[in-house]
Amino acid sequence: MQDKTISEMTMQPRDYSPAFAAWQQSARNVIYRPDHFEDPLFGIIEGRLAGTPCAFDQRLAFREGEVTMWAGQNGNGKSLLTGQVALQLLAAGQKVGIQSFEMTPARTLYRMLRQGWGRLPTKYDAQANEKKIQAFLAYCRDAGLLLSNEKQAITIEGVLGVSVVMAKEFGCKHVFIDNLMKVVHAEDDYTGQKEFVQGCCQIARELSVHIHIVHHVRKGGSEKDEIDKFAVRGSSAIVDQIDNLVLIRRNLDKERLAEQRELTPTEDQDEADSLLRISKQRNGDFMGLVPLWFDKRGAVFCTSAERVLPRLLPEYALPADCLAGREL
Repeated sequence: MQDKTISEMTMQPRDYSPAFAAWQQSARNVIYRPDHFEDPLFGIIEGRLAGTPCAFDQRLAFREGEVTMWAGQNGNGKSLLTGQVALQLLAAGQKVGIQSFEMTPARTLYRMLRQGWGRLPTKYDAQANEKKIQAFLAYCRDAGLLLSNEKQAITIEGVLGVSVVMAKEFGCKHVFIDNLMKVVHAEDDYTGQKEFVQGCCQIARELSVHIHIVHHVRKGGSEKDEIDKFAVRGSSAIVDQIDNLVLIRRNLDKERLAEQRELTPTEDQDEADSLLRISKQRNGDFMGLVPLWFDKRGAVFCTSAERVLPRLLPEYALPADCLAGREL
């Protein structure tokens, strides 16, 4: 007979039998026969649970009860992209809540106004287009846009609480949080990151809301390096928890050619300004690359090299010089 190690001699099997009764009680509330799920099954088949398609590529959808993470390096356009997505969701009749810890609510609105107009609002517009600016604010209000104006210390509980109020009391179907590292301050606070994302997932499921989290990727050896889900900063557990992961990367090689005036029209057509990588979509069939072209005047992402600006605002909120060349 072989000698047992100390750990084998001291480690006794755990007796779970005293907990059986309590387990049985809680388990009765979660076990169902298959026909209980008839309606959601038909919902999937009929497309009722397909979610709201992303305007950049309809193969990506934002479904109730899910969490999407938008990740990329600093300066790659994460906040611009999600601000445009928020405008697209409002235009689709979805109420939206925004918690931005990168910008004030006024700055967030200014950026969204710029994207909606397709150009920078100027001092001249404050007088000449005062009514258009007021129409923009009225449209956002009536469409169901809410903005958090947190002035106290940012905490996990506070951000989750605002998300609950936006969804439960105001009916928001989408809540944007920009960004995770402003909520969980320490990059190595893996427990805090996991708890926050877990809280977002629970709110999304229980309140049938879609939560969008903006996050960073780790700094690699070069800004040109390809990024994937393993580059997401912090705990690997947060990527496991979320439903969808969208990575964004600027085409820096193309930008350098443009700065050097060496970019040809053919290269502009063939090479996108930015690439979205749909790296995870739990309940969707598509994962892959989505090319985007950037219109600098409006800070808007477009789906073709022609950079036709999408219609993000109703016509009554647009100045006359912003109407031409827009997709309907």
